[in-house]
Amino acid sequence: MISALAIQPSSAAWLERLGRFLIVALPVLFLIGRAPADVAVSLIALLLLLRSALRRDWVWLRTPWVVAGLAIWLYLVLASALAEDAAGAYSRALPFGRFVLFGAALQHWLLIERGPRRAMLIALAAVIAFVLLDSLLQFATGQDILGRTYEASRLTGPFADTVPGSFMVKTWFPVLGLALALATAWSQRWRNALAIGLIVVVALAVTLTGERIALVMLGIGLLPFILLLHDLRLPVLLAGLAALIVIAGAIVLSPDLKTRLIGNTAYDLNDFWDRRYGELFRRSVRIWRSGPVLGIGLRNFRHRCVNHHFKPLGPVEDRCYTHPHQIYLEWLVEAGGIGFFSFLVLLVLWGRELIPGLRTVDGRDYPIAVGALAALLVFLWPLRSSMSFFSNWNAILFWLMLGLALALCAPQGWAARPREPSAR
Repeated sequence: MISALAIQPSSAAWLERLGRFLIVALPVLFLIGRAPADVAVSLIALLLLLRSALRRDWVWLRTPWVVAGLAIWLYLVLASALAEDAAGAYSRALPFGRFVLFGAALQHWLLIERGPRRAMLIALAAVIAFVLLDSLLQFATGQDILGRTYEASRLTGPFADTVPGSFMVKTWFPVLGLALALATAWSQRWRNALAIGLIVVVALAVTLTGERIALVMLGIGLLPFILLLHDLRLPVLLAGLAALIVIAGAIVLSPDLKTRLIGNTAYDLNDFWDRRYGELFRRSVRIWRSGPVLGIGLRNFRHRCVNHHFKPLGPVEDRCYTHPHQIYLEWLVEAGGIGFFSFLVLLVLWGRELIPGLRTVDGRDYPIAVGALAALLVFLWPLRSSMSFFSNWNAILFWLMLGLALALCAPQGWAARPREPSAR
């Protein structure tokens, strides 16, 4: 039967339909919860394997970053046996492979064609718009549409945690690129107005969430647009200036935001290494020294990062978080020197595909590719605190942005076609 299917690829058309449905539904599933989104990612990984087996086509396994990613997965699984909490380490290491397969599926299959790619981005745009409006409603009334309330100047929006600002900043840059791509037929004046309006509205929403790192990363993520979209450089700079004015106005009008964004930041930066994240980073380095080569094992930081006055709640000076809150430190501490340098190799392999490939992106998709690269910059910027690289919520968003960027800049496999460099 498998042989017959291999001869007749059209008999497995249901795989195409299911895969495309899942990738378009993925942004919506985030609103329901982490588990549904995680299930979709796992199913896409399995569909990649099933499709390859039916077609007897494993071309994606020849991609250097996929080989490196699978090798890192094997290393993480093997190293987990030496962890203090081996069960916890395995719970993070074993599922890591699904992200590698998910990224390969997007690059080699699901996001190569413009139709499915834009359908996913439109779904993502709708979800971002809902999160933005719901967060504004929560700020204005104290409750979002689901009845969730907030405290201490941190919004939740439709999520169960204080992450709407992070969600928007990590996902909206390719949506901004899509909006600019769809507006190419407009006059330059109206296209400039669109860029400025979208940037200012998102900047206001992120400010009101009270998420300081998300607000900083919003500015960092605009750098690729300034550097790579020459015809929009001035409008983006003007949008940044307008956003700063809007942010300043929001802070002046809201004492809670002023305390959160200015007062708390000044407190954290004053004597940084003896407060909050500085203490956490220093403690992370000390823990790494206890296992410099192989690390302490994934999801084991929480067992080592304790002190004599450990508390389950309270500021970091009195307790410790479950991970180092910095992805490079997380790789170093939990995966050791081997894992850390392997991750750096993975970054180089991604860069070798993305950076040269950007020059060959079709002009109609070029702003989207710039947006996808901006999203990756937000995730990988080293001078910031961050969510765990291995947690499903953060990881799904990262691999979605990575797969989108690879599908645009370096499409390979079943649907890819040779492309000529496009003029800018």
